[in-house]
Amino acid sequence: MSSTQDTIVAISSPPGRSVRGLVRVSGPQTPAILDSLLSSGRPPVRQLTAVRLKLPPMVGALSQSPTLPLPALLLHLSAPGSYTGQDMAEIQCPGHPSLLQHLVHLIIHHGARMAEPGEFTFRAYLSGKLDLTQAEGVAATIAAQSDAQLQAASLLREGKLGRLAWQLVDTLGDALAAVEAGIDFTDQDDVRPIAGDVLENRLSGLLDEIDRTLAASRSWGKLEALPTAVLVGSPSVGKSTLFNALLGSQRSVISAQPGTTRDILAEPITIKHRGQSIQVMLTDIAGL
Repeated sequence: MSSTQDTIVAISSPPGRSVRGLVRVSGPQTPAILDSLLSSGRPPVRQLTAVRLKLPPMVGALSQSPTLPLPALLLHLSAPGSYTGQDMAEIQCPGHPSLLQHLVHLIIHHGARMAEPGEFTFRAYLSGKLDLTQAEGVAATIAAQSDAQLQAASLLREGKLGRLAWQLVDTLGDALAAVEAGIDFTDQDDVRPIAGDVLENRLSGLLDEIDRTLAASRSWGKLEALPTAVLVGSPSVGKSTLFNALLGSQRSVISAQPGTTRDILAEPITIKHRGQSIQVMLTDIAGL
């Protein structure tokens, strides 16, 4: 990682075209960069404000093309009250990829540099905004490919695993302190070594808590594999019709002619069961 005193910028919205795109800036030069970009004065902090950005012509435009004001929404956050703990800005503008790249290059021209992968979250960790498990939760959220993985990532982001780990560490630290006190201060009348059965009970409770946590946990690899539900039946009994009805779209071709479905069609679908959302891979196959 480069210096955390650098001001960094990155496109934070998914690749491709969209109605809106998001560009984030973080670092000590953020206020100065905003002053260079804005057509008018900088808006109040922590307030999403409609602004106009001074955007010069893109590469390839006519040399006489004027600088046009770009409508955008700006959220300015001052240190330490931001995700990274630094001065930070979030700019929402039309989500054309070329336009977003042009805005990023303009911000770099004004003194920022391109953020390295995970650098915003890395700065949040360094400033004490996140612990390591929460930072892993952010990465897991980005990499999630199923609802189950997304739910598991949210537990990490909320810090539940980190709080459990600190509780276990505190319990083990108290037991260790009691053992060391009994060894190092045996000449003190008011210090008594911890009894063996008491120490065993503490450690047994600690191991039981770890075992319960592991028993209720599933590996990330298992979360990645969705359970499969296959529609099986004779030709022309309505498998594809049911498949489309469950998906809510015409994914499978429907015809009265037997044998229309020849290939395997698979689509993820979310179903509700006992108040929970469960994602499965719904599969339509040819009639048997």
